[in-house]
Amino acid sequence: MIEAAVSSWEDAKKLILRETERRLDGRVEDYWVDSIRLEQHKDGDIWIVRLKTILKKGFSKEGYLISAKIDSVSGEVKEFEAKPAR
Repeated sequence: MIEAAVSSWEDAKKLILRETERRLDGRVEDYWVDSIRLEQHKDGDIWIVRLKTILKKGFSKEGYLISAKIDSVSGEVKEFEAKPAR
């Protein structure tokens, strides 16, 4: 049996929070989980993560809606999208 790099929804959430900080060059100050689910695909299981975040950049704070897909076996972020929250 193959060992999954991302074996729980908690692992998926932590990975995307780190990825958000890295890609948007800020620090996640607060977040809300919209949904996290594991979907089966022909090429392996994919975690689908949707979060609402408050990102601190310098002295300013900005809200973002984050949507991402993670390969559960490799831990690779397949898709990542960040939209400013309104």
